[in-house]
Amino acid sequence: MRSPKLWIAVALVAAAAAALFLLSEPEGDDDELDLANIELKGPVPYPQAKPLQGTRIRKFDLGQLLVYKALPAYTQPKWLDELVARGTLPPVAKRLPAEPQVILTAAMSDGPGEYGGVWRDVSACPTEGWNWGAGQSQGAFGIDRTVQESLVCSGPIYLRKDKLEPLPNLARDWEWSPDGLKLTMRLLSGAKWSDGHPFSSADVMFTWKDLILDPKVRSYTSRTSWQIDGKDVHLRAVDEHTIEWTFPVPRPVQMLFKMDEMDFGIAPMHVLKPHHPRYNPSADYIGFEDCLPPQNLPPVVLGPWVPVHYKTDELLIMRRNPYYWKVDQKGRQLPYLDEVVFEKATDGVRRTLNTLAGSGDHTNVENPSTFIETVKRAAAPGAPFRISWGPELLGFSLTVNQSLDLGVKDTRDEQLRRLFRDVRFRRALSQAIDRKSLCQAIVRGDFLRPWPGGLLPGSPYFRRESVVVTLHPSATIASGSAGSVPVWT
Repeated sequence: MRSPKLWIAVALVAAAAAALFLLSEPEGDDDELDLANIELKGPVPYPQAKPLQGTRIRKFDLGQLLVYKALPAYTQPKWLDELVARGTLPPVAKRLPAEPQVILTAAMSDGPGEYGGVWRDVSACPTEGWNWGAGQSQGAFGIDRTVQESLVCSGPIYLRKDKLEPLPNLARDWEWSPDGLKLTMRLLSGAKWSDGHPFSSADVMFTWKDLILDPKVRSYTSRTSWQIDGKDVHLRAVDEHTIEWTFPVPRPVQMLFKMDEMDFGIAPMHVLKPHHPRYNPSADYIGFEDCLPPQNLPPVVLGPWVPVHYKTDELLIMRRNPYYWKVDQKGRQLPYLDEVVFEKATDGVRRTLNTLAGSGDHTNVENPSTFIETVKRAAAPGAPFRISWGPELLGFSLTVNQSLDLGVKDTRDEQLRRLFRDVRFRRALSQAIDRKSLCQAIVRGDFLRPWPGGLLPGSPYFRRESVVVTLHPSATIASGSAGSVPVWT
């Protein structure tokens, strides 16, 4: 099979040529197509997706997904009971908050789990270190998300039907002031880091003041990324378990999504503060960023598993966090799995190949080169995996560089950038791309379908009625099939 990148490159070259033709002035006799004054036909409604076999998407109200409350009793794996009996760990009830987050059974697609087992996965990104607050990657592919915890969680929002808001996480609930300029968040009281140190608003404020707002720290977000219309957002600690946001405009609900995973990964103040130049005169910012190298194990985390073994570019092993602050409806401390093993690889295809071979436990079916083989293997008797198609949240898009100066080296670059900034060219380019044929050239079947750009169809904010398909007579330059090419505006 030819590389999808090659097909895309060929199609885009043809589309760009078509776009230039669409923009050119008509010449010759009067019977030729007047491209300058051509009108689009349509619009035609954006078609519904064709559900693939195995699709399972159910939506719930927040109260069906999780709650924060005390349960009559709590349990844990037997080997943790033995550690408690030896005095190595406090009893599970003392390691949990008074009102832990309870994941409800109704929202578990396969029902409650069983204790034990190892999750086998793949990471194709380097593990830079454990100082995520300074922008270091822990290896992506789920590792970063495993060790980091945030105020809210937007990943599972597609499961929610009552509100288009992130789910509570370390912020258990929040309330807007009557004028909408202030947002008060109540933090989870009694949660602990993996070393047993209490979590509090001090960790949140350290993350905000000393990482995000410090211009010398390369955090995932910065002061300007939090501004609204050039005006600052402010955060203060009301008490040990309450924080208050102040915004320059009323009810900017979108800011909740900046408090989610990766954007606001809360860092352990008691670990990082001694290394921060603001508090340690002998420290510098380079040393601060590198103060938690990957070999320094175990790092202090709030997530469900703690890294305990790392071999550069080969292996990362994580074991359950005995202080994790979530339980299931029966009071069993989560997670169910005892261990997670990440094999290091050079690309994400290894994860799919391992899953097909039975040596891996999960993959995202996101590389078109593996689509057909994955479906064939899943249909075979005794297949070690199943396919569960989720919402349409994977899209391949084209973005042209519209900067007037960044990366410009000569007159040709200057002229190209001026062309790219012309909305007529960008519209013509979009209309000239034969998306349907491109999809089939990459992989046959119903795996891919044309997408107009913008919000992905699987997004809870996507509205099909706001997207239209138009047919342009000149778009056949890219496809060679008159009147048959859907193009998008």
